[in-house]
Amino acid sequence: METMKGKIIYCSWGYDMTINDYAVVIDETEKTIKCKMLQTSVSSDDGRGDGKSMPTLKETGEAFRLHKRNDSRLGGVYFKGSYPFCMGSKRPGFFNLWDGRANYYNTWD
Repeated sequence: METMKGKIIYCSWGYDMTINDYAVVIDETEKTIKCKMLQTSVSSDDGRGDGKSMPTLKETGEAFRLHKRNDSRLGGVYFKGSYPFCMGSKRPGFFNLWDGRANYYNTWD
């Protein structure tokens, strides 16, 4: 597995909505990566809650660790664990390597 330091990863989640969370890898070990959350920027919005989002380069919050996983059935490398969410709470998530393109989001509940 290539070095992940400096790479951006993302987690897309939601039940009725599609939310994207982004993080940057700041350090790694053989089995984990250490990350910081990135603020999200809306690159387009249709005025009804549908649009595209991308990460900014502004880090936020405390560093956290995710476990490295590799499963060809799930598209190869991904990262799993809990990450900072909403005023000090944590949520579980699966992160993938971000491909640099804006991601679909939807805040229409």
